[in-house]
Amino acid sequence: MYIEASYPQAEGDNAILVSPSYNFRTTGPKCIELWYHANGVGAGTLNVYKREKGSTTSNKLYSISGNQGSEWHITQINLIAAANKEFNILIEGIVGSSNRSDISIDDYQFKERECEPLGDCDFEEDTCKFKLK
Repeated sequence: MYIEASYPQAEGDNAILVSPSYNFRTTGPKCIELWYHANGVGAGTLNVYKREKGSTTSNKLYSISGNQGSEWHITQINLIAAANKEFNILIEGIVGSSNRSDISIDDYQFKERECEPLGDCDFEEDTCKFKLK
């Protein structure tokens, strides 16, 4: 997802990405992992919410605002999924005060377990969040 801050967008405009519905038989920890990029003076806000089916309100799980630098960052968000309670994850980008700032997300993953520490990896399955500089 990418939210462009240039005209005709205005400060406060937003875009919301809604996940497929999730529903689990047992209560337990889950993990959301995603990469984000929020660069530029006056960069806006990135929010992640959980909304249960039938609810009109969402529970904010994560938020960042402002310039995060010209690089990709990873975040992990732990949450508890209640048994037999259908829900969605909402990812919101909000345009900031400058048209020279954008927010992007990439590589969204929903894992059916608690988040692992980012440094706990043996390189058997992936690159362990290492990135080239």
